[in-house]
Amino acid sequence: MSQARDKGAMAFNVKAVLTLLDLQLVVVVLTGLCIVCPLLVTGQPGTLGRAQGFLVFFAAIGTGFMFVEISQIQRLSVFLGSILLILPMGLFMGAPFPIGMSVGMARFPGLGPWFWGVNGATSVCASVLAVTIAIVWNISTVFWLGVGCYVIALLVLARAGRPS
Repeated sequence: MSQARDKGAMAFNVKAVLTLLDLQLVVVVLTGLCIVCPLLVTGQPGTLGRAQGFLVFFAAIGTGFMFVEISQIQRLSVFLGSILLILPMGLFMGAPFPIGMSVGMARFPGLGPWFWGVNGATSVCASVLAVTIAIVWNISTVFWLGVGCYVIALLVLARAGRPS
């Protein structure tokens, strides 16, 4: 009886993981399309070469924000009321976006909507990816990858923000 129940649970888990992987594939493809298609439609694909640092910046903060937020909500929701601890972290993590928009819009005034789109699309992708990473490795890995995304974003912004 116990083995039959274990086999049923295992089949359910395999199906859930395969569904998650299918979702991840769909989200990655749609994220790529949301980033590239607007440039092709507006006739500005050449601008991408000059603005690639900002692509990396906005993708990194979109991914990093979701990774850190999801990992900390998972950890801190165990403690009653400790979700309020996320608020200061969220304010700190949210600050790079308007800074990046200011710098990016000064260099590439026509790409503001694209910067928003890159950030939003990668945030959606990162929400699914965070779950996948947490299942394969652990929630701490998601957190530290998020921190790494912020480090990359700040390094890229320092370089991309310099006048050419």
